[in-house]
Amino acid sequence: MMDGNFLIQSLEWLQNKWDNYLSPIVLVREYESGVVLQLGKFNRYLKKGINWKWPYPFNEAHKCFVKPETLYIEILVTTQDQKTLTIEVIGEFEVVDVRKWLLDANDAFTNVKDLLKGYSLDVAADQTADDLNKKPVRTK
Repeated sequence: MMDGNFLIQSLEWLQNKWDNYLSPIVLVREYESGVVLQLGKFNRYLKKGINWKWPYPFNEAHKCFVKPETLYIEILVTTQDQKTLTIEVIGEFEVVDVRKWLLDANDAFTNVKDLLKGYSLDVAADQTADDLNKKPVRTK
């Protein structure tokens, strides 16, 4: 018997491949942006609305969200007084350069998570457990 999640994930994967590679039409919503690759190299940015492209192997389209996104992660930190705490880190980021996000970075979302984690560890490790428990730490 087939699992419902597997079927839904398979259909979403097929839809994604159709949109990126085979479809001649690319719909870019208000909260998205994207790029078109021609023979594997950057060709142009996608505009909001309907965009036309040649199907694969000539062109392929890639999109991402450009609205601010909130990221929640939990990290283990050892404080200045050698106590180990689990802290919840909430960060917000926004994609500014779509070309760099999609093409120049290897797994950009994981890179953002790692930067948030590293910066939070630096801030939290310089404080005592009592300082962290007293109030939420807000940094920019």
